[in-house]
Amino acid sequence: MSVATPEVSASWSYPPFSQLQNNTDCNITTDYIADSVLLIAHGQYLTNRKLGDTGLLTDWLDSLVPTGYGGLPVTDPDGNYSSLNDALLHEELLLLWYYGVWLNDTALANLSETETTAYYEIENQTNNFAYSCINEATREKMICDKLDIQGDPDVSGRGMMLAYYILIGLTIVYFFTLIFDRTRLPKTKPTQIVRSNTFIERYGHRAITALRQTVSSFLVAALVFATAMLGATVARYYAYLRDRNDVDADDVSFYTWLGSAAMSSFCVFPCLVLQTVTDISLSRYSRLFLWCAVISLAAAVWALSIPSIDHFFELAQAYGRYETWYYSNTTYELSQQDWDLLTNNDTMYQTGIYRAMIWENHCDTSKLKDRLRILLTIGLCIQAPGFIYCLFASLAAIISHSHLPPLSWLWKHIEPFSEPIRRVNRIARPIIGFIYLVAALVFLESFIEYRNVAKRLAPSTDTDTDWSFGQILALAQWAPRNEHKQEHKTER
Repeated sequence: MSVATPEVSASWSYPPFSQLQNNTDCNITTDYIADSVLLIAHGQYLTNRKLGDTGLLTDWLDSLVPTGYGGLPVTDPDGNYSSLNDALLHEELLLLWYYGVWLNDTALANLSETETTAYYEIENQTNNFAYSCINEATREKMICDKLDIQGDPDVSGRGMMLAYYILIGLTIVYFFTLIFDRTRLPKTKPTQIVRSNTFIERYGHRAITALRQTVSSFLVAALVFATAMLGATVARYYAYLRDRNDVDADDVSFYTWLGSAAMSSFCVFPCLVLQTVTDISLSRYSRLFLWCAVISLAAAVWALSIPSIDHFFELAQAYGRYETWYYSNTTYELSQQDWDLLTNNDTMYQTGIYRAMIWENHCDTSKLKDRLRILLTIGLCIQAPGFIYCLFASLAAIISHSHLPPLSWLWKHIEPFSEPIRRVNRIARPIIGFIYLVAALVFLESFIEYRNVAKRLAPSTDTDTDWSFGQILALAQWAPRNEHKQEHKTER
């Protein structure tokens, strides 16, 4: 039985959908699907007739045309057309077919039931095939490396990772050295250092003295770094929530959102660790101000990130279910609930969202996202007692050094309890500091693992190995601290 096929060009009648062949070329199909995803991700919708790389589109259309179907210019055995006009005509006819039928609602509405079913089957088969193609070299899905997932150099770039390593490395050195100094070694005056018996003793005493004298300035530097990280994260989330279409599509992903929130929270832990080995009496208004900034911004990051990430999780799960249910016998009500969620306020057409959904459902299927999301809440709960302690300790230090009558009266009533509190502090602070140090390492290890997953899935578009201006500034943050420490080491 013949099937009526309307003409879209005087020289060619397109093949009916029921006669199209299945494409088996992974490169052609994944290139076409990835290009379509990127168009929507960057706000250029196919429904607005804004096509991407027409070569990728026509290659895919050409692969669907049955072998031997007439009307299109053909190539020789080497894959070359007899003339440039034939090549251009071939492209033009395929695009006319795409415009005249695939994107023509009227033409689609007039299709027979058989043709309509075949049309949706072609779409379904193309998507399923594209999302199942495996790169033989990497054993990862091919589509993942074609979605232009670039990483997040401002948070996970090479320079930023080095800055995190320096921060946690110096924090470990300061913490364990000063804890050892407080619990095992007597305080040594500079004049006694020269009289030490061995070179190791002299060098050890000088190193400990240098760390003891510079820990306060290093803590201030860590607080400044944490404030900058937290502030940048708040700005990123605020910009997205304020206008979800006025953002860079590359900033809309679990990787950037979770990464910025997790690493800004990570930067707070070294500050809490250092505070446990820093003399509170040295805390005056500048450090109290920094702690207030860190605490406020940490709360803001949690308040902005958790609802946004949870909503994004909900969207990703709904998209995954709807994608499965669309071509199944699932009840209309269940699939419609997910579709309503995805289309509410044009959610799926917001900048970057569609690509993010594809990435989460077909590429990054690890459980690391769930771990990082849980860590954000657990991290703030762990940090909260430290925040309260730092505020009260700093306020107590200010009160004790103030000469205002009301504060002096308050200090007289607090002072009798100061010695018992100090004794408890000597025992509790090392334990608390160690807990915060472990938490920092857990955050860092989880993010490194998550970063490696993204780099493995999309190695060709990853930009985390590129250096940027901000990364150099982040590294320069620690140069004065290290120089200051070295100067104290060489003092005699």
